[in-house]
Amino acid sequence: MIPDINIWRVVNLMIKRYGDEADIESALRTDKLWEVGDAAGVAVWRRVMGPIRQLVNTAPPGPFALNGGHLRGRRDYYVHQ
Repeated sequence: MIPDINIWRVVNLMIKRYGDEADIESALRTDKLWEVGDAAGVAVWRRVMGPIRQLVNTAPPGPFALNGGHLRGRRDYYVHQ
Protein backbone atom coordinates (compact mmCIF):
# COMPACT_ATOMS: atom_id res chain seq x y z
CA MET A 1 0.00 0.00 0.00
CA ILE A 2 1.36 3.38 -1.01
CA PRO A 3 1.01 6.03 1.72
CA ASP A 4 -1.42 8.88 1.04
CA ILE A 5 1.39 11.44 1.24
CA ASN A 6 3.03 9.80 -1.79
CA ILE A 7 -0.26 9.86 -3.72
CA TRP A 8 -0.55 13.59 -2.98
CA ARG A 9 3.03 14.12 -4.14
CA VAL A 10 2.16 12.53 -7.48
CA VAL A 11 -1.04 14.61 -7.67
CA ASN A 12 0.97 17.78 -7.06
CA LEU A 13 3.58 16.87 -9.68
CA MET A 14 0.95 15.96 -12.29
CA ILE A 15 -0.86 19.26 -11.82
CA LYS A 16 2.40 21.23 -11.97
CA ARG A 17 3.45 19.46 -15.16
CA TYR A 18 0.12 19.10 -17.01
CA GLY A 19 -2.07 21.79 -15.45
CA ASP A 20 -5.73 21.46 -16.47
CA GLU A 21 -4.82 18.41 -18.55
CA ALA A 22 -3.56 16.43 -15.53
CA ASP A 23 -6.83 14.52 -15.24
CA ILE A 24 -6.61 13.48 -18.89
CA GLU A 25 -2.96 12.45 -18.58
CA SER A 26 -3.63 10.41 -15.45
CA ALA A 27 -6.54 8.65 -17.20
CA LEU A 28 -4.28 7.82 -20.16
CA ARG A 29 -1.66 6.35 -17.84
CA THR A 30 -4.32 4.29 -16.09
CA ASP A 31 -5.59 2.98 -19.43
CA LYS A 32 -2.08 1.98 -20.52
CA LEU A 33 -1.53 0.05 -17.30
CA TRP A 34 -4.92 -1.63 -17.71
CA GLU A 35 -4.00 -2.73 -21.23
CA VAL A 36 -0.83 -4.48 -20.03
CA GLY A 37 -2.62 -6.09 -17.08
CA ASP A 38 -0.92 -4.15 -14.29
CA ALA A 39 -3.73 -4.21 -11.70
CA ALA A 40 -1.55 -2.72 -8.95
CA GLY A 41 -0.55 0.19 -11.19
CA VAL A 42 -4.17 0.79 -12.14
CA ALA A 43 -5.15 0.87 -8.46
CA VAL A 44 -2.47 3.45 -7.69
CA TRP A 45 -3.40 5.70 -10.61
CA ARG A 46 -7.07 5.51 -9.69
CA ARG A 47 -6.11 6.82 -6.25
CA VAL A 48 -4.26 9.65 -8.00
CA MET A 49 -7.11 10.44 -10.40
CA GLY A 50 -9.69 11.30 -7.73
CA PRO A 51 -7.81 14.22 -6.15
CA ILE A 52 -6.63 15.45 -9.54
CA ARG A 53 -10.20 15.64 -10.82
CA GLN A 54 -11.26 17.53 -7.73
CA LEU A 55 -8.40 20.02 -7.96
CA VAL A 56 -8.53 20.76 -11.68
CA ASN A 57 -12.32 21.02 -11.84
CA THR A 58 -12.82 24.77 -11.91
CA ALA A 59 -16.55 24.66 -12.58
CA PRO A 60 -18.55 26.37 -9.85
CA PRO A 61 -20.78 24.10 -7.79
CA GLY A 62 -24.43 23.92 -8.77
CA PRO A 63 -26.12 24.04 -12.15
CA PHE A 64 -24.29 25.46 -15.13
CA ALA A 65 -25.35 28.86 -16.43
CA LEU A 66 -25.83 29.43 -20.14
CA ASN A 67 -23.57 32.09 -21.57
CA GLY A 68 -23.83 32.87 -25.26
CA GLY A 69 -25.01 29.38 -26.16
CA HIS A 70 -22.24 27.68 -24.18
CA LEU A 71 -22.11 26.32 -20.69
CA ARG A 72 -19.68 28.02 -18.35
CA GLY A 73 -17.28 25.63 -16.68
CA ARG A 74 -14.78 23.05 -17.81
CA ARG A 75 -14.20 22.88 -21.54
CA ASP A 76 -15.41 19.28 -21.81
CA TYR A 77 -18.88 20.36 -20.70
CA TYR A 78 -19.42 22.95 -23.43
CA VAL A 79 -22.48 22.57 -25.58
CA HIS A 80 -22.11 23.55 -29.22
CA GLN A 81 -25.32 24.53 -30.95
